[in-house]
Amino acid sequence: MKRIAILLVGISIFALLAQQSLAAEKYTIKVNDKNNQPATDVLVTIWDGQDKSDSGYTNSNGSWDTWLESSTNYRITAVKNDQSGEKVITPGSTYTITINMN
Repeated sequence: MKRIAILLVGISIFALLAQQSLAAEKYTIKVNDKNNQPATDVLVTIWDGQDKSDSGYTNSNGSWDTWLESSTNYRITAVKNDQSGEKVITPGSTYTITINMN
């Protein structure tokens, strides 16, 4: 009986994780500097309303990957030194989001 309970809990957890991974999809945030060149080491922050949902730094190609839900509106900010950029989006079928800093 104990093994069945453990198995059911395991299946429930697996189903919950599978459901969540289906809700979010991988997006690439590309950041360009004021000269329209890929910007490295830029802090990118994802906001869901007033809540910060994720953040990270762009790589040498000016890109950073994150997981977003297509049913949620997000504000994405990019900041490095005296440059910044922002975009408000609802993710769709385009999996690359470009932010131009100025």
